[in-house]
Amino acid sequence: MVLKTQQADIPKFSPNWDTSTQTIDFDSLFNTDLSVTGTFDLRTIQSTALGKLLDAVPIPALLVTEQCRVIFANKACDKLAGDDSQIMGSLFLDFLPRVEDDERSRVLANKAEAIFRNALETRKPQKAEAILRIGSATKWFRLHLRCVRMVERHILVILEDLTHEKVRLRVNAREEHRLRKTVEALRRRVQELTAELAATREDLKSAAIAGEAGGGSPPYSLSMR
Repeated sequence: MVLKTQQADIPKFSPNWDTSTQTIDFDSLFNTDLSVTGTFDLRTIQSTALGKLLDAVPIPALLVTEQCRVIFANKACDKLAGDDSQIMGSLFLDFLPRVEDDERSRVLANKAEAIFRNALETRKPQKAEAILRIGSATKWFRLHLRCVRMVERHILVILEDLTHEKVRLRVNAREEHRLRKTVEALRRRVQELTAELAATREDLKSAAIAGEAGGGSPPYSLSMR
């Protein structure tokens, strides 16, 4: 099913003033001696405890850098996209839908970047809803973003599939719109028939008055003998 991007598809911020500041610390799951620079090889995440844990989660999950580049996609993403090579190393912003209006495209990209920036700067959970095209799949997701620390800070993105829910809501909205149009058409027809009936009554009344004034029997009357 092709999902067309509408104004409502632009990611929306969730309130975060009632959430506590928190960074999930995964440092203990990594061997920080993997390199002389004190950082780890990002390509080794798959073989770490964190990578194995995320692979076991049946919900698509991504690890994204501060530059919004995907450095890890779990196996649920493989099933979603069909080929994880289309995800690993990609910019998350490339998953956003393409819209014909350049201004709306910029708004969409800016809001998506702001969500990631807020997650890093405030270290508070962020949520957004948007249509994403990942590999061959185009779906509507609710994005759950959490700041995580693995020597360096990254963003853990959990993708909750809302496609069926959104499609059902849109179908219901179309049905409601169709029903409203039908009701409005019926209401207009009733008004037209009421007006026609009133006009007919007036014509009959005028004809009856004219008949009485002319001394004849009113039209449509029955003679009694």
